[in-house]
Parts: sequence; C-alpha cells; structure tokens
Amino acid sequence: MQCRWTCQFKNSFSKIVVKPLNKTRFQEPFLQISWLMCLGIVLVLCPVLIYFYSIHLYATNIPFFDDFASLNEIIQIIQSDTQQNKITLLFSKNLENLVLFYKITVLLIYSVLGEIDFKILILIGNSALLGLLFFTYKTLPKKRERIFLLLPAALLLFQLKPNWIYIMWGTNISYLYVLCFSGLVFYFLCKNSIKFFCAAIFLAICSLLSLGSGVATLAVGWVVLIIQKRFKLAWVWFVLSLVMLGFFAYPLNFTSSSFTISSINDLVRIGNFFISFLGVMSSFENRTLVFALGILIICYFIFLLHRKYYAINPAVFGFIVFVFFVAAITALYRSRFGISSVFADRYKIHSLVMLLLIYISIVDLFYSKVKRKWVFVVSMIMITSTMYFLSYKEGKQKLEFSKYLLTWRMNQWLDKNFNLMNYSEKEANVAMTKALVGGFYKLPYQFINIPDKKYSPSVTTVDLCNRESEKPFESEFNIIAVGPELSPFLVRIEGMIYDNEPALTTKSEPVHVVLRSREGRYMFTAHSQEHANTSIHFRQGKSNKGLLALIPINKLNNNTYQLGLCNKGGVVYSNQLIIKEDHQFKIIR
Repeated sequence: MQCRWTCQFKNSFSKIVVKPLNKTRFQEPFLQISWLMCLGIVLVLCPVLIYFYSIHLYATNIPFFDDFASLNEIIQIIQSDTQQNKITLLFSKNLENLVLFYKITVLLIYSVLGEIDFKILILIGNSALLGLLFFTYKTLPKKRERIFLLLPAALLLFQLKPNWIYIMWGTNISYLYVLCFSGLVFYFLCKNSIKFFCAAIFLAICSLLSLGSGVATLAVGWVVLIIQKRFKLAWVWFVLSLVMLGFFAYPLNFTSSSFTISSINDLVRIGNFFISFLGVMSSFENRTLVFALGILIICYFIFLLHRKYYAINPAVFGFIVFVFFVAAITALYRSRFGISSVFADRYKIHSLVMLLLIYISIVDLFYSKVKRKWVFVVSMIMITSTMYFLSYKEGKQKLEFSKYLLTWRMNQWLDKNFNLMNYSEKEANVAMTKALVGGFYKLPYQFINIPDKKYSPSVTTVDLCNRESEKPFESEFNIIAVGPELSPFLVRIEGMIYDNEPALTTKSEPVHVVLRSREGRYMFTAHSQEHANTSIHFRQGKSNKGLLALIPINKLNNNTYQLGLCNKGGVVYSNQLIIKEDHQFKIIR
C-alpha cells in the first residue's frame, strides 16, 4: 500500500489525472480535479492567507512616518478650490518620485468611506503581491505540476520579515505596485496580441505614476520587444514612451544636483550600494554577506546572458533587467546617505523579487533536464519553506512590537500632544490635527487607553471663573471627539493662550476649560503642554501658554454647551458649541 501511494505521488508530476464526471440528464459535464491538484492549491494558499491574516491582525489605521506628509498632501488636494490646483497637487513630486497612483488610491478610499483609512490602504497595497504571484504562475513552464512549482514562489513572496514594513506603512504601497505593474507589462509584451500590447501600455503608465523607478519599465519594455524581434511594435513603444515621459514625468526632478560623481570614491560608493542593494533581501544587516550575495546575483546574470536566457523567457529576463535598473537608480540617488541606508526595509522587496526571478529561471533551465522531477520540486519547497519559517518568527515579533509602539505613541499624543511616529513632531502634529478636526481621518478608538488619572480634573469651586474677562486674552484651540462618531467617550481640547506671562512654568496659574449651558457650568483644569513648541498653535515671538484637556463625555449631561477658556480668573467664550444628546453628539465650530 505504501509503495503504491509513493509511486502515485512520484508519477503525479508527470501526469495529474483529470477525469470528466459522468453525464446525467440534469448536469452539464465538468472536470474533476485530482486530489493532488487540490493539495497543491491549498499549499499555495497557505502562505498567502497567513500573510493577509497578519495584515488583519497587526495593521492599524494609524499614520506611520511618511504617512503624515502624505496625509497633509491629500487634505490639501481635497480642500483645493479649483480643479487646476487639484491637478497641480496630484502631480507634485515627492523627492524624485511621482506618486500619483498612491494619491488616487487614497482619494478613492476617501470618496467611498468619507474618511482616510490607512489599514484599507495597506490591504490594497499588499494585493500587488498577488499580481506578482500571478506573473510567476504565468511565466513558469506550462507543466501539469505547475501548481507545485508555484509553491516555492509563494513562500518567497509572502514572508513576514522582509515585508513587515508594508504591513505597517501605507505610503509604501508605491514600492509594491511599481513592481507588480512592471512585471505584468513584460508578461503582456510577450503575448502576440494587440489587446495585450494595449494592456502593457496602460500598465506602463500606471508604473510610471507609481514611483520614479517606473521610468525603467519603459526602457526595459522596449528591450523585451527587441529581444522578440518585434521591431515595428518596438518603434511604436519607443515613440509612446517619449510621449509618456514628456507628459507624465515632467514633475520629476532627476537632476544632477541629486547626486554627484566627482571622484573614484563616488564611483566606489555607488557601486558598493548597487551590489548591496541586490543582496539585501538576506535580511541580515551584515555588509559583507549582503555584498557577497549581490556579487553572486551579478555572476548568475552573466550566466543567463551566456545561456541566452533572454530568448527562452523574455518576460522574466526583462524583469531581472528592471530590478538591476532600479538598483542603479537607487544607488545614484540614495548612496549619498551612506551604505547603511541600503538596509532600509522598503528596499528589500526588490532583492526578494530578484530571488523569485532567479528561481523561475532555474526552473526554466534545469527542470526539464532533471530525471526525478518530484525530487527537484520537493527540494525547492524545502529550501523556501526553511527561509519562510526562519523569517516568520522574527517578522511576527517585528509586527507585534510595531503595533504596540504605534498605539502607545498615539495615546502619548492624546495625553501630551507629542510622540507621534514621525521624524518631525511639528509636521506630524499639523497633519494629525488638521485631519481630525476636518473629519478627514478618525482615530481607531479601539486602541485608545487613557488612564483615569490622565483626564482633566473637574473643578467644584463655585466662585472660580464666574466672570467674563475684562481684558479678553488672545487664544487658539481645537476640539477633537474621540470614539464612535455619534457616541464618543472623550473630548480633547488642545490650544494656546498668548499673554504677557513668560513661558508656562510649574508655578503658572492653570488654565480651565469652561462648558456653559443654560442650566449651569462645567469646569475642568487643563494640563500644561510639556512640548508647547510642537503645537500647531505655537507662535514664534509670542508668549505661548499651552493647554491640553481630556474631558470624559460621561461627565456631561445632555445639553448644548458653549466652550470657553479661563485664564487668571477671567473667561473668554468662543462661538464653538458642544451638543450632547442621548443618540447624538456634535461639535459646531
């Protein structure tokens, strides 16, 4: 019995049984897939499902580094008065990159949901990996056992450790989609059909609008057509590429000022970065190991040239050239930041894709020559499975820590107006406040954990703040409701009072938030801001007295409240109202 099962398993790679079911009077004939094919599909789906479940588990709707700058840009586009301004902002560059595809994706999310959701953005971005898996499936040899040859590719693509950054960082979807679009361009250019050629043109435009490296898609696409000796289409592609570059790439800033080559040392620096970029997928921050892996990849590429692999599988060969092209562009523009910048997690996907393409080329060149094909397949699965499981544990730890850090910092910001996950606190504060006040973005209240002692204490003294200020002081503040839209549990009031007092000290008289209704008043003591200079209301050359109050909604009765600030016993009331009812909560500005 055991011998019979083993023989069936071995022979399955030479012939997968597909049997039609018997016709009945009420059924159309259809094909029955063998159990082995079903097993292959399930195995391929496993790393894919684990990856997207990890997105569900660890991705959060919280901005992360460049997300804040992008959030500010998107709000500017939405608030623009004229179509011309909107188009100008859409085509504005981010360093050397035109990230129009990202901006359009965010705007579509906003138009559908009425708010910007970074978790959905992350989910959409990572769907590009499915496009790369599709590319792999279509470019693998058309063998009956192709589904099992696809499994190592899935194990390579859907690793958690090298890809953890794409599960946490919405802005980085551009890096994934430029690869997805480019790969599909090269695949469609190898199809002998005008409709596929038109699809390739469309995807080339998408690649160009995703990231600056999309320029390489146009150049390599022309090479792919030349390899196939489709010279007429190559000329058409060349002309269309010039048009696309002229129309879409004019905002890009590919100038000599972005990089300098003035000595041999500069060439060495760029070359070192280029080689290391190819091998950084190893995920070990060991420069020697990464450099050695990059050298091996270059040597293997020379071997492919020698074997004329470009004639065997021009789509895969073109994709390999594309990754080399991206490595060269990145080395020119980023090597000036030092060799350590090559280890940036967002770059590792390129080396990972290179490894995937190498795997496809190995299958193309050697699989048909192997006598025991099941040994080849099982060996590839074992190697890639080992890589997958080694990366899984560390990747999971990175994701858990990143989620914890993001939520902790968000709570820190609510309490202190400081500590958002960004290089610039001021920039992050401006973007976050503008987004929340304008209703463009809502905090994921499920992650908010404010201890009771952090809430602004209520004031019971009757004779305090019972008069309007005789000399109204100047102030600015914003109000943010935190929680479900109609039933928030927290009101955050942050702002600044400008007076003749020196900067706020421990001995300064506290500021009180006053909520006045026809029935009476509520008063809460505001906390001073530890980092007043990060506030969006901070003014240079002014005496800034920062305040921050966290008021629990359950402390308020149903009513309409006029909001005011009390400083030195005098109250200045604003035109802003807070309306609380049983089934409704509004802030009227």
